[in-house]
Parts: sequence; structure tokens; C-alpha cells
Amino acid sequence: MESGKSQAPPENRLITALRSCSDGEFLPALDSQMKELIGAACSTGKRGKLMLTISVTPTKKGGLLEIDARATLKLPSVEPSSTFLYTDDNDYSLSREDPRQPKLPGVGPAEVKSFARAATGESHE
Repeated sequence: MESGKSQAPPENRLITALRSCSDGEFLPALDSQMKELIGAACSTGKRGKLMLTISVTPTKKGGLLEIDARATLKLPSVEPSSTFLYTDDNDYSLSREDPRQPKLPGVGPAEVKSFARAATGESHE
């Protein structure tokens, strides 16, 4: 380095490699996956993962490297929820309302759900 001249530092090697992979499409795709992971983690309150694997393979040409980048997205799992449904004795149709119970004005499925929670001891959140 000549005295009196300052040289700009080289660009970050990782960013250079990621920008170059898949003809420049890898880094924006990785960013999109990161956004999806953040949204899923925030909405579920659970942890997910975005795993980045970079392989570097030297070629037979001196100084030429093959760089392969892969991303694996593992979104937080969402626990399935259960529900309570009534069935009739004839054709086993499912309903939120008890088919053996007469209809009462102003009483609907919300009350059935509350009753089901009370019957199982499930807390109302």
C-alpha cells in the first residue's frame, strides 16, 4: 500500500457470496424467508429456524471456487385445536347444537362452547 492513499476495505465475503448465488436471486429469497419466519414466530409465540448452509469447493482451475448456498426454513408448529360436536342417532351428522335439545330463542353455539369448556375444565382465554 502506498503511503498517503487509503484503500477501501473489501466487501464482506459472506455478502459477496450470497449476492452472487443463483444469479442474484438467493439473497432476496433468503430475506423473504426471514420475513416469513419472523411473522410466524410472532403470530405463534414459538421458535422457528432459518438454517443457512454454504458449501465451498475448490475447482481444478487455480483460485476458482464453487460456492453453493442453501436455506432451510422450519416454521414454528401450530398445535391443532380440538372442538366438541354433537351427533344425532340416525345418520351421525355433526353439529355444534345438540339435536336432542329443543331450540331456545337467543341461545346458540357460543353457549355450547362455553358449556364444553366448563365440562372439561378448560380455561377461557
